[in-house]
Amino acid sequence: MAKTNEHKQVVIERDWKIRFGRMLANKGLSQALVVDWIRDHCNVQISTATLNLIIKHSQWPKKKQEDIHNALQRFAVENGLVSATQAHLIFLDDPSEKAITAGAQWRALFKARDYQEQFEEDLNGRVLTQLPEPEMLTQQTKKFFGLFNDPFENEIYGMDQVYLSQSHRYAVEHMLQAARMGSMLCIYAECGAGKTTIRRVFNEKVNAEYPEVRIIEPARIDRREIGANTISEAIMRELQITKRPRSSEDRDAIIRKVLTDSYKAGNRHVLVVDEAHDLPDEVIKQLKRIWELADGFTKFIGIILIGQNEMEKKLKNHFIREFTYRATQLVIEPLGNELRDYVALKLKSAHKNPAELLTDDAYTAMQTLLTGTRRFGANTGRADEMVDMSYPLNVNTLMKNALNLAASLGEAKISGELVMQIRRGA
Repeated sequence: MAKTNEHKQVVIERDWKIRFGRMLANKGLSQALVVDWIRDHCNVQISTATLNLIIKHSQWPKKKQEDIHNALQRFAVENGLVSATQAHLIFLDDPSEKAITAGAQWRALFKARDYQEQFEEDLNGRVLTQLPEPEMLTQQTKKFFGLFNDPFENEIYGMDQVYLSQSHRYAVEHMLQAARMGSMLCIYAECGAGKTTIRRVFNEKVNAEYPEVRIIEPARIDRREIGANTISEAIMRELQITKRPRSSEDRDAIIRKVLTDSYKAGNRHVLVVDEAHDLPDEVIKQLKRIWELADGFTKFIGIILIGQNEMEKKLKNHFIREFTYRATQLVIEPLGNELRDYVALKLKSAHKNPAELLTDDAYTAMQTLLTGTRRFGANTGRADEMVDMSYPLNVNTLMKNALNLAASLGEAKISGELVMQIRRGA
């Protein structure tokens, strides 16, 4: 949803002669960024004043016109403004004098998006839960139960703290298969389901058992800023390619040759992108093209995307159907009946016996409290559905709250009755 006065935070341009200006504004990219990018990636020197004349008046300098023209097209393609086949569109006349980022039109755009989001929420359902607010274990709680550390801290510092459910193990095996066979895999789940955990377990298993597998991970933190060039740079960094390419075609040729030589030397390669639900559609299409690098039927590189549930909706986009049709999709399931085993492993890391801290009916109460309701829009005609929300993050939150409450009441054990008191607002 748009923030208050968000339209005022955008530089308002009344007109651009060519569409490239509108594309930059809609992506929030500055002309200075373009100038720096084409200098670093295309070895083309141009001032912001010159670029401004091109964008606002279609006035080109007398020298290096072709170099600048090609550099701007490359920037647009590799930063997700247009596809490679539509790069010429950036130089066409802008169809409107006013930007969509100006005033009422900007607000109207977000209003339309709000309607669209509401429609999708009604159609797909809204999950309602009674999960408590997260708490930290208090000093009183640690002293009361004899805990020297927080066994339900969300951060994991060693494999002895890792609980792998059946769904987690299934996902890790599929990741190893993608790495060794060069296939494409998409894994998505709710926040707190253990996506980061399975990625770290995958890295540990690769380092320990599959030294021939080379994991490639983009360094850019904001996945929305990843472009085709970012992926290529990550591959070049992992493969230790130091030769500076003269063009994107030259870069792709170098990557293909080094991947071929590395594969023939017995190495396997896999590109892993976390938080992949933020990837632009154009980048996902580029990933499919990278995956197609092959020698006969032999794929040189596997692709693994890991993200939140929004990925499922993204993968249904007709624009990236070429990728979706070829990628295996996995959903990480909640703990469900494995909740008791998860709690036991966490308490074991703190040298505690679960039977000494929880009664049998506490687990049933926890499962009840970790059940949500999926409510659909009134016009869909669909009845409410029960949704299991027993993901590791939610279990950690519930156990911390239960331990704090038990300590404050002087209860040596967490019972089912005590757990039910943790409901929000109770």
